[in-house]
Amino acid sequence: MLGIIVAAAAGAAVGAFTTASLKWGRSALAAATASIRRDHRTLHGGGAWSLPQSVSAGARCSVRVLVACAPSRALRRTGLDPDRAIRFIRQSFVGMFKDEPSLSLPRQGIKFTVADNGSPNDGYAWAWASGRIDLAVDINLGCEPDQRFFIPVLEVLGPIALIANAVSGPGYAEVYGRTRTRTPRKFDWFIAVSTDFTRPDACTVEWDDIVFPGRRPARAGSDQRTFSPPGGYAAAKLRNWKAGSSFNDLLTVFLEDFLKQNGYHDVAAAITDAITVTSPRSHQRRQGSSVASKPKARPWLAGRSPRP
Repeated sequence: MLGIIVAAAAGAAVGAFTTASLKWGRSALAAATASIRRDHRTLHGGGAWSLPQSVSAGARCSVRVLVACAPSRALRRTGLDPDRAIRFIRQSFVGMFKDEPSLSLPRQGIKFTVADNGSPNDGYAWAWASGRIDLAVDINLGCEPDQRFFIPVLEVLGPIALIANAVSGPGYAEVYGRTRTRTPRKFDWFIAVSTDFTRPDACTVEWDDIVFPGRRPARAGSDQRTFSPPGGYAAAKLRNWKAGSSFNDLLTVFLEDFLKQNGYHDVAAAITDAITVTSPRSHQRRQGSSVASKPKARPWLAGRSPRP
């Protein structure tokens, strides 16, 4: 009888231990999964400014391009070293902003502006403490005698390439640290282009068309309106972009959605030409386009080597 009681007690103990082990194992697995899962919170949170539903027009006769790039998983740190962040912005966006930042706060971030008074209205770069990097640039529009205004597509690609180059280089890791596994960090993107601009007569209107460096895609007719999605162009496809991966693929994904959202179709050939011209290796071979003949208007192509 005693043996039966002892065996029953031992069985109950083993059962309780097994149940507890399973529960602990599930909890440990859940905790481990949570620690490595990409939470996608930083792009629209982390103490940074909220990204707009639509980007306001830039300076007169220009459109505003706003690019934001943030780690797919929130950083463990809550601040940054201003010295490193200032150096990172200066090296990433050479000659684009005032030499000194307009704002420097370890727990908020570093902001550089075009304007002397620190206003972001003329363009800015912001390295947020959360790890998000913002770049706002005004792109001057071309104008024809009939007062139709055109976006030079190569100028739109420039700020995107600049940000991609910045977060892929050692400067970003110096400011925000490396991943625990030392693998390349993954990022979420927000890319928007203002749908209107201010004419010389102070009227706010939509831009008319896009200038391409090569082949031109077809476009829908008179009912077509300019459009920028609330979450940015190609937002779903530009999640979990691995730092250091192909810049050309990144630009292609954006450009396809940007063109199609604004009424263009059969865009593959035009995208191929634009990406080819954007590559520094083809910089010396460019011919024909008046927009493409002004490399000084694209500081992102000078001294940088986007990966093929």
